[in-house]
Amino acid sequence: MRKPRTREQLIADNNELRRRLGEAEAVLAAIRQGQVDAVMVSTPAGAQVFTLQDAARAEELAERIAQREQAEEQIHLQLTALESSANAIVITDRAGTIVWVNPAFTQLTGYSREEAIGQNPRVLKSGQHGAALYKELWDCILAGKVWHGEMVNRRKDGALYYEEMVIAPVKQKKGEIAHFVAIKQDVSQRKRAEDQLARRTHELEKANQELEAFSYSVSHDLRTPLYSAAQFARLLNEEYGALLPPDGQRCLALVNDNVCSMIELVNGLLDFSRTSRAELQKQSVATAQIAQQALHELCQAKPERKIEIVMGNLPECQADPLLLKQVYINLLSNALKFTRSREIVRIEIGYGAVAGEQAYFVKDNGVGFDPECSDKLFGVFQRFHDEEEYEGTGVGLAIVRRIIQRHGGRIWAHAQVDHGATFYFTL
Repeated sequence: MRKPRTREQLIADNNELRRRLGEAEAVLAAIRQGQVDAVMVSTPAGAQVFTLQDAARAEELAERIAQREQAEEQIHLQLTALESSANAIVITDRAGTIVWVNPAFTQLTGYSREEAIGQNPRVLKSGQHGAALYKELWDCILAGKVWHGEMVNRRKDGALYYEEMVIAPVKQKKGEIAHFVAIKQDVSQRKRAEDQLARRTHELEKANQELEAFSYSVSHDLRTPLYSAAQFARLLNEEYGALLPPDGQRCLALVNDNVCSMIELVNGLLDFSRTSRAELQKQSVATAQIAQQALHELCQAKPERKIEIVMGNLPECQADPLLLKQVYINLLSNALKFTRSREIVRIEIGYGAVAGEQAYFVKDNGVGFDPECSDKLFGVFQRFHDEEEYEGTGVGLAIVRRIIQRHGGRIWAHAQVDHGATFYFTL
């Protein structure tokens, strides 16, 4: 058993350690100041001499190893991202030979990685695209640009699929193209939905055209017997009205009023059909001039009313002048109709920003309407007020909406009961 060291021995050991530490600190200071060219180090294999140049090379080598490890880690991360991508990724050489694909490619096309590598992407050709498309693609990427497009390709089992792809060239340090990277996304489901929507839209448009043609035909055919009934009612009243008892006269008056209302409805339907059937004659239109013409025609018919008109700056637009005039006539006639109870009528015609959108508008200080009913406002034969108080067929605003829609715009309204209404539209 080893004897415990005495106090004197421990003090001596401590002093020896301090001496060695002092020598080490002096050597480090000399190295930092460049006063030492080499250091002798005791190793299990014996004493070895290391120069400062050896140390610098070792430090440089360690730094290079660290940088390489970091680069390898970065490459590993990027490869993991490519491998796990939901989109198919293909890398080819400059000649178009496939050198790498990810798992999403094999899932999309049915070709395994081993089957795909060494092949040309033309193995996926469906035969549905002409040579011009492929020439455009190659001209683009060989010029060093990125190509975007859609194609119909064929899987290994023969099934066709739609894919949206981006192909980008990869250049070497000297600027020469060495590889191409293609990122492909299967859009078959989206294309099927778009095709189905297009077919459905075409069917609805066709059905709507047939319905409008039927409506036009029926309305046109109804006018003759209605005009005849009105004429006979007028003749009956002129020839025999005085001979009829009061109840008979009242019934005859009801017949005449109802026939006249029916004629107005039929004429409204015909006007509505014409707005859909007439060919648009779009041109540059002075909107302010169109609005003033409509206003002048309407105000001439009501010279006794006090009407205050505020006309703002109305920019020119591309529209059919006759149909745009009909829009203003219908909107302004509505404004005049529903301000009938006002002592002073105030109508503003303008253009400006509405909820981030530029729109034309017609504003009045009339009776307004319930804003909860605004969705039904532009339907055919929709009326929100008593027919005995406010005449009309309920077709005018439907005609306005149809004209605006045919111009590619939209129309909407804001109102409060007894606080007026504002109609906005875009073209």
